[in-house]
Amino acid sequence: MSAKNTRRQFLKATATASAAIATAHLTTLSAKEAERGIAIILDPNEAAQRSVRWAARQLRDSLKDRGVVAEIFDRLEQAPPMFACVLAVSAVSGIGWRTLDAAGISLPNAPEAAGLAQVRLGDRAALLAYGSDSRGLLYALLELADRVTFATDPLAELKAAKRTIEQPANSVRRRTFRCS
Repeated sequence: MSAKNTRRQFLKATATASAAIATAHLTTLSAKEAERGIAIILDPNEAAQRSVRWAARQLRDSLKDRGVVAEIFDRLEQAPPMFACVLAVSAVSGIGWRTLDAAGISLPNAPEAAGLAQVRLGDRAALLAYGSDSRGLLYALLELADRVTFATDPLAELKAAKRTIEQPANSVRRRTFRCS
């Protein structure tokens, strides 16, 4: 047998073994991920805002890109019991201000304020992503999407999120100009 045949056989065997290990890892990963996932709860009133719907999909897609099962639901009761929950609300919706009040959270009376907090909703723990208005909620959801994208362990990152409230330092106003 020549050295070429031995090397070729070694490379084929190595490639076959690598493929088998990768397939086994993906199968194990899929089984683990089926046990846990994220339910993004987006109230229909919030979902009526196109930008908020888009941000919720960005969070869902970031989770899916990282191998985490994620779905968007209208109500907490729809979420599978083994899924962790992200509840997305704004202070302008009924469910939003009731949830914030029950959690003892007060938002600044400022446009675009956003925050995160760990809360209990009955027997379930949830990460509350909230805003003073729809734009604030959009920012809270995009913050979570960024954290998921860059975290070593996306689920651990969401579970470890600390209570935060942020608001813009400057008020930015958009003006419309007409050209004649």
